[in-house]
Amino acid sequence: MEARVNDTKKQLFEAGKKAQKAKDGAKAAFQEEPSKEENQSFRQWVEMNYPELSADYQVYEAAVAAYSGALHAYSSSQGIEWQKKKQQKHNEKMRGNDEFEKVFIIILPEDGEE
Repeated sequence: MEARVNDTKKQLFEAGKKAQKAKDGAKAAFQEEPSKEENQSFRQWVEMNYPELSADYQVYEAAVAAYSGALHAYSSSQGIEWQKKKQQKHNEKMRGNDEFEKVFIIILPEDGEE
């Protein structure tokens, strides 16, 4: 069971890093896009112009679910603790001033365990 937790954690890190790279690329492209609509949000723009981020983010979300499931099956208390830390980090990002950090939020286990 511990091997499954470690495997899903590794997959989560890989998916998270790939999604973060796509998010960084999308953010740069969005900021440089001269023809975007004035009130168009980053999320709307990504859906129309940067499908790589949407696809990578879906893989990341699936990896989060797999890791959470494996961790809960291995140790319910560790799973609950990680969920709490993940939610706390999510809330911090939502309260921040960076509009790009409020969408396509990527949180890895180490983010809540520092």
